[in-house]
Amino acid sequence: MIIFVKNSILRLETKLINSKLKALEAIKFCVYINYYICFISKTLVLKKLKPENTILKLLLLIVLINGYSCGLKKVILQKEELIESNPKLIFLNYNVSETKNGETEVAFINKKITDGKLKNYKNNFIESASIGDLKCMQLDENSNPIQSEIIKNPLIQTVEFVNDSLFLKKKQIHLKSTQLALKLQLHSKTKSITISKITDSLQNSKALIKTIL
Repeated sequence: MIIFVKNSILRLETKLINSKLKALEAIKFCVYINYYICFISKTLVLKKLKPENTILKLLLLIVLINGYSCGLKKVILQKEELIESNPKLIFLNYNVSETKNGETEVAFINKKITDGKLKNYKNNFIESASIGDLKCMQLDENSNPIQSEIIKNPLIQTVEFVNDSLFLKKKQIHLKSTQLALKLQLHSKTKSITISKITDSLQNSKALIKTIL
């Protein structure tokens, strides 16, 4: 019976991972279940429970595990279906410039919303922010953040050139003005999109512009 329960746990762990749960959530859940498996195993040895009580408790545990996994799977599928049913893309164009005081200004140009889904969405943005980078955030009707992405400072560009020794070199140039084109997977609850500038190493930011959809 113990072997049967452990096999059920292994199948459940596979389902959790395949259902795209976060790794940390899956680990916590597996640790939680394995703890109770060990607890019941020790109870069998130390307390010498009657066979009928032991079987009943193990069956109850299996039912709870399967019920929990089915509930999680249902929620995940519902979320995926909501996203996949009618995905939207939004194209945003801004003009980014630097004032005489060294401040960053962002001016809205236009926007366009179309049907579609981005491939390799994260490849369009950077993982960690540095001072001067921009943060693009989607907000719901109550201005609660839904999703945020980091955009490398568009006023600092890296160019490659061949020097006098015919070696390929890289050089950073600081622009006074440039255009910023964003292509985002639009969340169904998004009502506005803000762009902020990262101001310090603690990732604090200063709001630059808010676009109402």
